Amino acid sequence: MKTTTKLPRLAIIEDEPLFANMLCDSLERTEQFTLTGWYQDGTTAIEDILQNPPDAIIADVMLTGEMTGLEVGTTLRDQLPELGIVILSGTLDIALIESLDPNYWYGWSFLDKRSVRDIDSIICAVNAVIEGNVAIDKFILPSSISTAYTDRSNKNRVTSNTPLTKRQQEIISLVAQGYTNAAIAERLFISERTVEHHLSTIYTILGVYATDTTKHPRVEAVLNWLKTTTLVQASTTPNHAASNNEESIC
Repeated sequence: MKTTTKLPRLAIIEDEPLFANMLCDSLERTEQFTLTGWYQDGTTAIEDILQNPPDAIIADVMLTGEMTGLEVGTTLRDQLPELGIVILSGTLDIALIESLDPNYWYGWSFLDKRSVRDIDSIICAVNAVIEGNVAIDKFILPSSISTAYTDRSNKNRVTSNTPLTKRQQEIISLVAQGYTNAAIAERLFISERTVEHHLSTIYTILGVYATDTTKHPRVEAVLNWLKTTTLVQASTTPNHAASNNEESIC
């Protein structure tokens, strides 16, 4: 008898029809999710989602109506604590993430809309939040940490106070983006055992105790790592500004 694998259920909250249709079509083609609905405003989304909860939602920050995507997410999380939440923004920065109560970080993802062009980034983020992990877009992570996986046009340069080695910083950067150990090993051409060894050391350096069952070590490590890193706003040349505008999806 053939068994059917239950696909994760996913709802989309986006008020721009063209962008929403593109996102829905791209996700449906992956055949990795079951789309439960598309909503243009937060109030309608909350009413329907509470009646028929998905495993995760993808919500734009700016929505039609009085509620933002972030407010929709926090409202739903209060009543659906296991719900994974992916927030999209065309002007994503670290301040948006820092505005969220740290207790809400588990199962949240923050993606720049430019990343929607890379459907694998969306898949990675959705899977991460369903597992209770965090996923932060590479466009706003410290650019000097992992130059191989960070957009060089990022207007933020970084001064790092972290004691992590270059390899450890590469690994925690990928953890922050929602990558699993297997995916990290594949990207860095190392074994999963090596990734696990580095993560164990990273946890120790960042004061994370994997034996504490009340906390998620991967999320705690990302939070502590970001706290040790100071983003410095660099001057943006007209060419860089034009480049960023061309890449943005609004």
